[in-house]
Amino acid sequence: VDLRAFRAIREDHGYGAGDICLIQLAADLIANTRKGDWIARWGNDQFLLGLHRNRNAKLVTDRILHAIDSVPCRVAADKELSLRVSCAVMEYRIGLGPDMLMKRLNEALAEAKFKSVIGGPSRAVFRLGAER
Repeated sequence: VDLRAFRAIREDHGYGAGDICLIQLAADLIANTRKGDWIARWGNDQFLLGLHRNRNAKLVTDRILHAIDSVPCRVAADKELSLRVSCAVMEYRIGLGPDMLMKRLNEALAEAKFKSVIGGPSRAVFRLGAER
């Protein structure tokens, strides 16, 4: 999950506003995953999620994106920002290996970013059941 326009948020509204946006994004991720799933900050404006034994990753992803898009982030008493993300979703297959998994996730994330529209909704690209 990649927070779109993070650099612009920090440049236009300050580093504190960027931190608030990251905190709200993390809270949205936590609220929409289950016990046994995990979330890690991955780089400056990215999070990596592991959905343990989830049979419907699209449903979970749609729920997360709806939660993020639905509630603006209050970065000051008089300022709210609409958060939008791009994300890649991939089902891990035994034997794929962590390097190939991350390579394919990064490719899917780049595609999600490319297909995103400025001011448009959050976007996900799915690579479910990817072969070796």
